[in-house]
Amino acid sequence: MGVIWVEGPSDRLYLNRWIDIWSEGKLLEGTHYQCVFYGGRLLARLSAQEPDVADDNLLNILRVNRNAIIVIDSDKSDETQAINSTKLRIKSEIENISGLCWITKGREIENYISAAVMDKLYPTETISQVGQYQEFSEYINLMKNGEGKTFLNNKVLFAEKVCQNFTKENITALDLTERIEDVCNRIKSWNGLK
Repeated sequence: MGVIWVEGPSDRLYLNRWIDIWSEGKLLEGTHYQCVFYGGRLLARLSAQEPDVADDNLLNILRVNRNAIIVIDSDKSDETQAINSTKLRIKSEIENISGLCWITKGREIENYISAAVMDKLYPTETISQVGQYQEFSEYINLMKNGEGKTFLNNKVLFAEKVCQNFTKENITALDLTERIEDVCNRIKSWNGLK
């Protein structure tokens, strides 16, 4: 078993659903892995360094479980913006212990939601794919005025609705299929599964 560190509960819902779809229901949270929230801004207070060199001012995630995946929103607003130093530090530390760090290719995890999925939530609207670096709240405001604020006020409720509409055929935005494959393979290796 291992730990998948995610920013919050909506990220957990997306990830669990994607893993469920990709593994055809064979990989289960609580049996093969456990999601743990770190809260986006708290990332700066975490470390994945070996305990003998770890900074005592940072929470060492390896003390929870050495089998670690961490999913981080890039928060990039355009292609030229660099990933911040905290995220790059965590990525380096996780990779140094043979963990997996997934920094989203888009701005946030919601940028992986395909137009086909959004079309099921807003069937009367013409739906285009959310832009790679587009703020998701602004994107859904285009479909229904005020919906962006509703989304920001309750991301979990939105994720619950969206997750019902994911299928293997519509989880293809950006590098999502490759990343979910990586996650599933890592979970399988933790549990001695093929």
